[in-house]
Amino acid sequence: MKILKAYSMLTTIIVLFVLLQGAVVTKTGSGQGCGTTWPLCFGKVIPYNPTLETIIEYTHRLISSVAGILVLITDLNLICT
Repeated sequence: MKILKAYSMLTTIIVLFVLLQGAVVTKTGSGQGCGTTWPLCFGKVIPYNPTLETIIEYTHRLISSVAGILVLITDLNLICT
């Protein structure tokens, strides 16, 4: 049970980081830094020759994806216990 608690805390911290990154994306106007080709960035998995806006948006997408997977795993662990 201690492992689940530590894992949940880690997931919470990563989700908080996603929220802070979302604020940076909004504040810098980087929302279209990867264009409209979600989940890809300008049709590519890794953008080639990115601008600052692209880097901000791309890292936000990566961290959000990881956080989403961690939340799903946490939910599955809580359901199964």
